Amino acid sequence: MRRTPQEVRRLQGQRVALRDLASRTELNGKVGRLAGVDGERWKVELDGSGEVVKARERNLELTGLAETASLAAALDDKPYESYKLPPLHLPRYHHYVRAEANGRREPTLEDVCLLEYEKFDDGSKLWPVLEKEREWDLEARLHDFLLADAYEPPKGEELNRKAPLAAKAARRKRRERLEYFLSSEKLREQMLEMEAQEKADLQRARKAKNKADQTARDKEAHAHFQRITVHLGSGTHAPNVGGDIQEELRAIQRRDEREGRRAFSFKENSCIFAPG
Repeated sequence: MRRTPQEVRRLQGQRVALRDLASRTELNGKVGRLAGVDGERWKVELDGSGEVVKARERNLELTGLAETASLAAALDDKPYESYKLPPLHLPRYHHYVRAEANGRREPTLEDVCLLEYEKFDDGSKLWPVLEKEREWDLEARLHDFLLADAYEPPKGEELNRKAPLAAKAARRKRRERLEYFLSSEKLREQMLEMEAQEKADLQRARKAKNKADQTARDKEAHAHFQRITVHLGSGTHAPNVGGDIQEELRAIQRRDEREGRRAFSFKENSCIFAPG
């Protein structure tokens, strides 16, 4: 079966054992690493000698599966919460595992996926399993998988420095996305509130200005008519005083038209002659 480039990158570097070779029987049982593909054959770099051997996928077996198969079969006869893995198979931060375990069918390279978890306990918890290339995520109990020794995790200081947990990283990313969404929504609400406040302030300022303009106009008109009234009531005006009054009224009217004001009305402004 011809593999896709993504599958080749995912499987390259895993440790396998050669088996059932008819042409070179002396290589059966030899262990090496997958170094690439050539058509429908895998290139296997043997440990020790460094020799590169080409073999079909049916002649390759993931190392460590034979040991874990007996363990998985034994787990079927015990209560799930009571079992503990032996020290040889204690999970570390990352480990490759194979689905369809417990000897139900023959394992293949395609069954291998990456197991990620936060800490090891007796198996009573659900373990997050992440397959990076195909980007699927599921929860499964540990005894539903066979541990495969094809992956070598970092050790010592390198383990503490370079082995972040995928599950924790995924939760952190989800939390960051949620916080960003909430902050965006909060900022949007604040902007809407600010716009509403600015609109209300502008309306209040416009009303105050209109009221002040009207008050100033009323005062000015009142002053004009007070002067006219005093002039008419003084008894010292010249015979042509009526013409002066009409000219002053026309001047007021021209000013109102020039400034865009309504023409003065005695009915509307009769209150300016009210006592007090």
